[in-house]
Amino acid sequence: QEIHGVLKQTRADVESKKQELRELVGDHYRSVLESSDHIRAMSAAATEISAGADRVDELLASMQRLASSPPAAGAAAGAPKGGEEADHDYRVGLRVMELLEVPESVRGHLGAHEFVQAARIALLDAPAMKAELDELLAAGGST
Repeated sequence: QEIHGVLKQTRADVESKKQELRELVGDHYRSVLESSDHIRAMSAAATEISAGADRVDELLASMQRLASSPPAAGAAAGAPKGGEEADHDYRVGLRVMELLEVPESVRGHLGAHEFVQAARIALLDAPAMKAELDELLAAGGST
């Protein structure tokens, strides 16, 4: 009788341990699945950042081309209009300088592990600055 009691208790302990093991394995499996989702998301973010960095490089090359050979709108229109055109040229030059500083700013933020700030500059600020520069150049061509 005592042996049957010990056997029953041992079987109950074994079943309890089996259930505990199933729960541990299930928790570990869920953790692995969650980790793979995080890895997938990080890979997508890295791809986006890489595309943004490529876009920044393209913008820089475009700005450097503009800086080395500015459009000759004033020469085609005749005599310069004085202060107004100088102010326009100054604003264009200022925007070009800001765009040329974008990679250094992005690198600085990446070095400081400020990835969101770096991505914001590369993906939002730089295209906005380029659009503003394009508007200034278009307005300069129409005067």
